[in-house]
Amino acid sequence: MGADGARGDIVLWMLARNNMFEKLPDYVDIDIDIVNEAYEVVKAHIRSNQVAIDQLVDVLMEKDTLGSDEFRAILSEYVEISEEQRETAAWTELATA
Repeated sequence: MGADGARGDIVLWMLARNNMFEKLPDYVDIDIDIVNEAYEVVKAHIRSNQVAIDQLVDVLMEKDTLGSDEFRAILSEYVEISEEQRETAAWTELATA
């Protein structure tokens, strides 16, 4: 490739880079929106499960650690845990053991 071709590649690269930087604020705004939505979902989950969370905190204050079976047993007193969620948890435990 000649010098003209290399310069042309650099010019195209610089134009693409400048275009990317022009769009960067839009990408940041989208990311901020996603984070804000996730934050609201998490707050709603915490509010709706506050009693279960408080119970877990009480147990953890006494025991310092909690096994996954104990955790699910306490949580199942307040929240319905589907069979699919139980199976997923079991596979996760096997994969991380």
